[in-house]
Amino acid sequence: NAIQFLDGMDGLAAGLGAVAALFFSLAALQTTQPYLMFLAAPLVGACLGFLPYNFRLGRPATIFLGDAGASFIGFTLAGLAVMGDWAENDAVGLLTPILILAVPLFDIAFVGTVRVVTGKVHSFGEWLAYAGKDHIHHRFEALGLTRTETVLLIVFVAATLGLSAMLLKDATKHAVA
Repeated sequence: NAIQFLDGMDGLAAGLGAVAALFFSLAALQTTQPYLMFLAAPLVGACLGFLPYNFRLGRPATIFLGDAGASFIGFTLAGLAVMGDWAENDAVGLLTPILILAVPLFDIAFVGTVRVVTGKVHSFGEWLAYAGKDHIHHRFEALGLTRTETVLLIVFVAATLGLSAMLLKDATKHAVA
């Protein structure tokens, strides 16, 4: 549902899906999991093939993902995250899928917490059904960014976090003196 919650601006869900699937593909190659790369790479292509019709600079989208499309992307990314053998040597590897999916995970956790604390929702069902303008993309837009700038900024942050996941592969524990 985290990807579905982020499907509020043209190109955002598909852009995040492409970035996350790309980094899952790269992480799978780094960790010698080719089967995972063969599952992630087609999602990269599908999202990139969809973007020219959904993210058109200065023009409205001609097609939309809808709930089924965003849910498919989110389900596939969640499947890739749990299928991978990320912690071969130590627990540092477990951060790989967390960093790759950090933007949707942060959004769903932050928005869910704010809704519960402010009393906007009182049950899990209300939480899933609540449609508000309190997601990260709405907040950036409220700060004065255009929709295009907002989407590009969020996708850039996701790409930066994905790159950090790739660099984390070579991280080692340091002994405390």
